[in-house]
Amino acid sequence: MPRSTSTKRRARRSNSVKNFEEAQSLLAKARGKQFAIAADSQSRSEDDKASAVKGFVQFLVEHCLAPASLRKDPEKFVAQVARNFELMKEAARDHASVLRPGDSKFRKDSTKGLRQRRHILEQFCHVVFTHPQGFDLVQGIVADGATLTQIEELLYIPLDGLCAEDRNTIRYGLDTETGSWYSLTQEQQKLSTGTEFNLPVGGDGERTRRVVVTEATSGAAFLAFRDQQIMIKDLGSSGSKYVVKQRKQLLPSVYKIPDGS
Repeated sequence: MPRSTSTKRRARRSNSVKNFEEAQSLLAKARGKQFAIAADSQSRSEDDKASAVKGFVQFLVEHCLAPASLRKDPEKFVAQVARNFELMKEAARDHASVLRPGDSKFRKDSTKGLRQRRHILEQFCHVVFTHPQGFDLVQGIVADGATLTQIEELLYIPLDGLCAEDRNTIRYGLDTETGSWYSLTQEQQKLSTGTEFNLPVGGDGERTRRVVVTEATSGAAFLAFRDQQIMIKDLGSSGSKYVVKQRKQLLPSVYKIPDGS
């Protein structure tokens, strides 16, 4: 009798996972289609893009409600998330071929919105298994109306904590004027601390900043670079319109060239 009961339980668990997979397969087709539509710059609307993002958020919620056998096993859970993610990408490519037959570039671009969010799924899997109330936490965040950007920031908190604890040391370039941090190449990191040199910046190498080679723990460097990155992102193009406006207004009229029709 006990053996029979155990067999029935395994069968129920198996059916539960199978039903979940079948449901996700159907949802993947709809969500992949939506991402393909959102990728079509010729006809998409803001609502199309919003619907694609909404579907992605719902994907997280649904996996918080996955069968218990999956939610108890990180490897199986991650494999399931990866499987369903691939199904969405496959569906996006298929619908892209319908929208623009023969356009191989668009077929590839149709999954860009998904591929750009793969890291969110990784952090989602990390959080639900490392936080004591991981699955409930994510559901609560979504229920509170958090945007995908806000969800992403919250999901990164545990991993950022691990990064901040890293006690390995690295060398970086400290701007002698602004105090900004710059990452260095492997060769530049071989320079002695205290060494000053002109570091090419901006990508084109035509501009340089005077930096001094400085040493810090990897954790401290991570936090400094992360916060610096956030500041740059927040600033964005703030002030750029004002700079353009002032230059235009204060350029002596004798040097201005009339706009052509």
